[in-house]
Amino acid sequence: MQSISTREQLAKVYEHSQQEKVVLLKHSTTCPISTAALDEVKKFAKTNPTCPVYVVYVIESRPISLQIAEDLAVRHESPQVIVLENKKASWSASHWKITEKSLAEQLV
Repeated sequence: MQSISTREQLAKVYEHSQQEKVVLLKHSTTCPISTAALDEVKKFAKTNPTCPVYVVYVIESRPISLQIAEDLAVRHESPQVIVLENKKASWSASHWKITEKSLAEQLV
């Protein structure tokens, strides 16, 4: 998992999504639900090592988190996972709906 904290890094993630689906997680380091979601995404990343997974720490990188919501027209939530395809959100989930299984189903 690669951390995203700048607009330049975010632009590269969007570009990457034109070659393949990518996973973008918005994570809050102070929220236990977000920690559970992070654990699920880590499990997914471990069992799907070829799928690119990026994480935005919403407290530390608030401007990037809000930029994602604006760019993708997906209401900001935390935790939140977004599957990007061709620079667009093809799927998103938040809170307890973020599971290894739900991610795998979207990326088959």
